[in-house]
Amino acid sequence: MSASSSHHSDDDTEEPFKKKDWKDLWWGDDYSWLGLSAKLWIGWSVTPSNTVVETERAPADSRVATLQDYFRWDTKSETLRDDAALTQLNLLQEAPNGWLFHVLHLPVYSPEGDPTWKNDPEDPQWDTVEAEVASLIARGAETRIDGSTWQIDGPDRRSQILGCVIKTLPFGSSATTKGVNTELHINAHRSAFLQPVDASRTTFGHGTSFHGAQFYEAVDFSEATFDGSASFQEVGFGNGATFDKVEFKGRCPFTLVKFDGFVAFRNACFCHEVSFLDTTFEGVAFTGTRFEGNASFQQVRFNDVTNFSKAVVLGKAIFWSAKFDGASNFASAEFAKGVDFNIAKFHAPTDFVGVKFCGPALFERTSFVERAEFWDTNFAGNADFSGASFGDAASSATVTLNHNRTSDAGRTYVSFQNAVFSKAAYLIGCTFYADVNFRGALFKGPAFFGDANLGSESINMAGGGATFSGHTSFRGATFEALSVFAGCVFPDETEKCMAMFEGTRFYEPLDFKSVRTLPFSAFQGIRLKDGILLDLDHPKQGQFEQALKTSPDATTLDHEPGGSDDRNQSHFASLEAGCRMLKHAMSEESDRRREQKFYRFELQAREHRRDLPTLSRQFTQLYGTFSEYGESAAIPLRHLGTLTILSWLILLDLALFFGGFGSDIWATPHGINEVSPLHPTFMDICELAITNALGPFRLVLGSGTSFEHLNGSAPIFGFTVLIVSALQSLASSVLIFLSLLALRRKFQIN
Repeated sequence: MSASSSHHSDDDTEEPFKKKDWKDLWWGDDYSWLGLSAKLWIGWSVTPSNTVVETERAPADSRVATLQDYFRWDTKSETLRDDAALTQLNLLQEAPNGWLFHVLHLPVYSPEGDPTWKNDPEDPQWDTVEAEVASLIARGAETRIDGSTWQIDGPDRRSQILGCVIKTLPFGSSATTKGVNTELHINAHRSAFLQPVDASRTTFGHGTSFHGAQFYEAVDFSEATFDGSASFQEVGFGNGATFDKVEFKGRCPFTLVKFDGFVAFRNACFCHEVSFLDTTFEGVAFTGTRFEGNASFQQVRFNDVTNFSKAVVLGKAIFWSAKFDGASNFASAEFAKGVDFNIAKFHAPTDFVGVKFCGPALFERTSFVERAEFWDTNFAGNADFSGASFGDAASSATVTLNHNRTSDAGRTYVSFQNAVFSKAAYLIGCTFYADVNFRGALFKGPAFFGDANLGSESINMAGGGATFSGHTSFRGATFEALSVFAGCVFPDETEKCMAMFEGTRFYEPLDFKSVRTLPFSAFQGIRLKDGILLDLDHPKQGQFEQALKTSPDATTLDHEPGGSDDRNQSHFASLEAGCRMLKHAMSEESDRRREQKFYRFELQAREHRRDLPTLSRQFTQLYGTFSEYGESAAIPLRHLGTLTILSWLILLDLALFFGGFGSDIWATPHGINEVSPLHPTFMDICELAITNALGPFRLVLGSGTSFEHLNGSAPIFGFTVLIVSALQSLASSVLIFLSLLALRRKFQIN
C-alpha cells in the first residue's frame, strides 16, 4: 500500500497484512521452484543459446527470464544450470509435502506443519545457505528505479533474495570478513530472517527493498546509510529494531509495519518524505531524529512508550487519528511547517514541554485521556484545539504563541473551541500573541489562567498570569468549577476583548484579582452565578478613561469589519454593557461603592454612543455634570445655590426693567415707612428666590403671596415672575432629588 493512501477507518480489514501473518502471505505468493518460473526477472532475457542477457540486447527469438533462471544462472560459467546440477549441489531440495524448493526458499515448516531441516539452527546445510546468500549479494549492482513509483528502467541488477528463508545476512561487521560488496543492492521482498541481523554501518544502494519481509529476532541497522529509496512496507519486526543514526537519503516508506519490540530511530535522518501509515509500535524512540521532508504517522498505533523529544520535522508532520496508548514525549521537538494531530487519542500522560510549532498546530477533536503538559511550548502559527477533550489535568503553563501579525487576512490564531477539560486545566503564565478562541469550551474542573495564591507583585515577578495580546473570546464557554484569572494581562486595545465572556457561564466565583488593567468590555453578556472577585482598588477611573480613548482596530474576532464609526459605536456599547454586568455583580454583593463606580462608567460610555437618541445622551451628560453620575451629594447643592442666586438676579432685573417703564413696582406703597432701607419689592424678590429653591419643600413655609403691595398694577411683570418661579422650582426639585439620591447611595440606604 502506498504512503499516499487516503484515511482508513479503524475496522478496515481490506489490507491482507492485517488479516494474515507472514507465513500465509508467503505461501500465497508461492516461492516454490515452480512458482519462481512464474515470476519475472525484470529486464533480462534467455537467448536460444541458453545464456542470460539484458533484454535490450537480446536476440528477437529470446524468451523473458524468470526468477527460476536467476537462481539457475552461474556467473562463472555463464550458463544456466539444470535441475540435476542444482540438486547435485544441494541447491534444489524437496519439502515434506513433495514440493520442490531452491535451498534459499525451503520453508521451516510445510503447510501441514511438518518441519524441514531448517528447524534445526545447527544443521550443517546452513553453510550451503550462507555461501549461496553471500554469492548472490556479491552479484548485486545498481539498478535504475523510480523512487516514487518503484518502476524499474532497464535490467534489475539487485540481489534477488526475495522470498528467501534464511538465518541472517552478511551485513555489518560480518560483511568485510565474507568479502561482500561495501554497497549492497538487494531485493528481499517477503524474505524471512530467523536470527538476529546485524546491518550496522552498512551502505545500501538505491532501490533496496525489504517490502513484506519478516525479522523474527532483533535487527540492527544503526549507522547504516540508504543512498537512495528503500522500502520497509509491511515489514514485521518480531523482536525490536535499531535504526540509530541511520541516514535515509531517498524515500523510505514504513507503511503497515509491525514492530513487536522496541524500535529506536535516535538521531536518524530522513532526507525525503517518509510515511509510517498504519504502522504499529510497541515502544519507539525518535529522539533527535531529523525529518527533512514531510513525515506521516497517520493512523499509527503507539502501543507503548513513544519518544519524539528533540526531533525536528522540516516538512509537515501528520499524526491524524494516531493512537498513543503509552506515555508520549515530544519535549523540545520542532515542527517547522505545521503538525496535524486531529482526532488523535492520547491514553497516557503526554509531554509537549518546550515544543516549537513553527507552522499550524492542529489538535481538532484530539483526546487527552490523562495529563497533558504544554509547558514552555511555542506556537508560531495557528493552534487549533477545537473539539479537543482533556480527561485529566491539562497543563499549558508558559505557553508562547510567538507571532507578530502582518495582515488581518492571514492573522494567526489558537483555538480551543468546544474543547472539553474534564479535570484541572493549567494555563498559568501563557502568552498568547495571536488570537485565542475558547468559544464553547467546557471546563469541568478548575481552570487556572493565573495563580490564586500569588499577590500582584509576586505574579508579575513570576510571570504567573496568562497574557492575552490578540483578539480573545470565551463566548459560550462553561466553567463548572473554580476559574482563576488572577494576574492575567489583557490587550490594551479594548476592541480585542470586546464581549470576551459573552454568554460564558461561571458557576463558582470568577477570580480577577491582581489584574493590572480591567477589561471592562470583556464582561458584556457574562453569566455570573456566584460573583466576581476584584482587588479593592478596582475599578480605576484612569483605566476606564483610557478604555474610552482606545480606538478599535479594523477587524474583530467575531464579526466582519464595518465602517470606523460603526466600530466605535460597538466599542462604546460593549463598554457600557460590560460595566452594567459588573454593576449588577457588585449589587449582588451589596458593594454599593463599586456598584456606583461601574454605574458611573456605564453612563460615561453611553455618552459616547452616537447611535443613541441625542436627547438620551444629553440627559446622561447633564446627570454627570450636575451630580457626578449620582456620586456627589454636594455638587447638586452647589448648583442649587448658583441657581438661587441666578434666579434672584433675573427677578431683580425684571423688576428694574418693568419699573423703568412707568410701572408702580418701585413706588412706595401707602402706609409703608418711607425711610425703610428695604423696599417691599426687593424683599419679595429675595423671599421668592429662596422659596423657589426649596422645590417640593416650599410648602413647609406656608402659602404666602409675593408682591401683594402692587395690587395687580403690574400684570406683565407678575406673569413673567410666575414663569421664572416655575422654572426655578422645577430645576431646584431635580437638584434636590439628585442630592438626596447621592446621599442614599453614599450611606447605602435601601
